[in-house]
Amino acid sequence: MTLPHPGPVGAGAGLVWRRQRLLWWIYAVNLVLAGLGTLPMAMRTGTILNHSLGARPLVKGMDVTVLGSLAMHPSRPFLAPGSGIAAFVFFIFMLFVTGGVLKVYVLDRTLTTEEFFQACGGFFWRCFRLLILLLLMLAPIAALASALVRWSDKLSSDAAAAWLGFWVEVASLLAIGLLLMILRLWFDLAELHAVVENEPAVRRSLAAAFRLLGRNFASLFWLYFRISLAAWMVLALALGVWIRLVPADAVSTSFAIGQVVALFWIAARLWQRASEACWYQQRGPVPAAEPNTFSPPPLRPHWTAAPSIPLLFRRFLTWPPR
Repeated sequence: MTLPHPGPVGAGAGLVWRRQRLLWWIYAVNLVLAGLGTLPMAMRTGTILNHSLGARPLVKGMDVTVLGSLAMHPSRPFLAPGSGIAAFVFFIFMLFVTGGVLKVYVLDRTLTTEEFFQACGGFFWRCFRLLILLLLMLAPIAALASALVRWSDKLSSDAAAAWLGFWVEVASLLAIGLLLMILRLWFDLAELHAVVENEPAVRRSLAAAFRLLGRNFASLFWLYFRISLAAWMVLALALGVWIRLVPADAVSTSFAIGQVVALFWIAARLWQRASEACWYQQRGPVPAAEPNTFSPPPLRPHWTAAPSIPLLFRRFLTWPPR
């Protein structure tokens, strides 16, 4: 019996699973950089708390008073510069591999090391220019959000209804969040168009992505929103388990829960990109064949056999990401 064609979300999940080495290597880089970023802060807080009775309330629980006093310490242990550097390096790393990740998802095949990093380097400048344009568009949205928050604060103090300012602020934040999701989706499609069409001009990719988003807004936003909602639900579930079931001194269990959440959030982001690539192949324009470019094959109409769990870990230990 022929299996029904999966939708873009289901096909994207299968694509992430088949090319899961990307997920494991991005997670490994994130884990290493997170460890390097937290090490300076751990060393600075350790010099303060290792010989202090103030460490006990933080080991046995979360004492906000002790945490606040630690934050106000003259040495400022929470302001370790290494943490910000590690986060910035991971951000640049993700920007660099975007082209390679999208090419893997569009072609749905194993790339050699040369092909993968050639795609990363070849599309990096286009992704960087799109990032600059995204930041420019975020500036007026940030100004609008600040103005709405000030307006809600004024309503809270001046309006007759005590809750009016609060509900105005909630509605404003929801509207700003919706606008940010639409903007992120637009630029995701622009990056995908630049990779699939091998388009060097980012303005043409933005224009093409805007037309695609305008004609298919409901399906694209629902695709993006469902995966985002799943990521937030997993985070809420993990926080509930951590608060209610995990003892305060169970450091290893808390660490394991945090790593599961981090892994799922990385997988959710890759799931979004893979689903967008599947949607583009199913409903987007068919790219014209050009010399020295790649033309993505048609999307597989059914699920392929997933690798076994032992094979999953063998792939994780194998270099390079493909």
